[in-house]
Amino acid sequence: MSYDLCRELYIVSFWSCLLSQNTKASIRHPATMEVVVTTRERAARNSLLIREVNERITGLSDSWFDGEPRELLCECGDGSCIEAILVTRGDYEVALDQPGRYLVNSDHSDEPGIRVLMKRDGYSIVEYRQDSD
Repeated sequence: MSYDLCRELYIVSFWSCLLSQNTKASIRHPATMEVVVTTRERAARNSLLIREVNERITGLSDSWFDGEPRELLCECGDGSCIEAILVTRGDYEVALDQPGRYLVNSDHSDEPGIRVLMKRDGYSIVEYRQDSD
């Protein structure tokens, strides 16, 4: 594993810890008025964080050919997930094309509230459904 990838994984771990401890949500518990972080909101924040790391990883290389897979991190909402997936450039661009689309390990696409848009060998392109709680 390259030094840059290790550094990025460290940054992800660091921010994951912060997110799991200090996230703010707009939902407040009615009795105590304490901020309540929903599992869905935390998952979305974790996915966005990993997306930023993947964008940095893709920016480290000047060339990425269409048929050549690139090793990226799973963008599932699990803050402890650091699984790598091999993604083609075309699928990466499809995932980036619309907000709310993420690249996840195929085993992670069965989570509640996720709609699978495309299945590939080892990964899927998914989006969080708006109608699920």
